[in-house]
Amino acid sequence: FGGETTGSVAWGYELVTGLRFTASYGTAFKAPTFNELFFPGFGNPNLQPEESRSAEVGLEGVGRLWRWSLHAYQTQVDNLIAFDAATSLPQNIDEARLRGIEGIASGTVAGWRIAAHATLLDPENRS
Repeated sequence: FGGETTGSVAWGYELVTGLRFTASYGTAFKAPTFNELFFPGFGNPNLQPEESRSAEVGLEGVGRLWRWSLHAYQTQVDNLIAFDAATSLPQNIDEARLRGIEGIASGTVAGWRIAAHATLLDPENRS
């Protein structure tokens, strides 16, 4: 599939003591695997590589007993490789959007580390 240049940039800023704002942007490239292309009865030699662009913003807080973070992100993917149940083959989805929010809270109580993670995801086939 030749060469591809990808990259990312990230920035963080401490708003006040214990509270930080972050932002990032990046691009990615993923060539189909050998099995996705050529595995007998499963491979699809017509697959194109995936290309994506992602952006994320977040807040992170640190207190005396607890840490927390909340991040929102969006990724645009061209030629997303996904399994097509109708053909039993991997296929390219021309355009997909993955949007989500992730939250984490953690702390220590009576010597035990406790953590809670939550993700709300909104994937969309935009073809």
